[in-house]
Amino acid sequence: MSQQTRQDQVPQELLRDDVDAGSADGTAGTAVATPRDPEDIATRWRDIQATFVDDPRAAVRHADALVAEAMDRVARTMSDRRGTLGHSWSEESTSTEDLRTCLQGYRALLERVSAIHV
Repeated sequence: MSQQTRQDQVPQELLRDDVDAGSADGTAGTAVATPRDPEDIATRWRDIQATFVDDPRAAVRHADALVAEAMDRVARTMSDRRGTLGHSWSEESTSTEDLRTCLQGYRALLERVSAIHV
């Protein structure tokens, strides 16, 4: 399996922090520059692979840490998104239109979760 194929198994949008927390419909907002953006993760992965010949055990240890970090980030981002959605409909006075928009947000979030092939 090629490196590109392996990288494609986790949708890149799942590693991004660009969902506008104020948006109930789950649409993306302006990308937030973070030190752990998808390009940074890809760069770190290439660096890890490059160290394998000289220190295979360290390379695997670093790979494990990078995957754990990426997984934690995905889980935190999705959990935050779910929390935002939950707050958007918790009031009894929430309009039907706002509830419809919220349901679209839940659908978008579920599609992101479903995109991860486990």
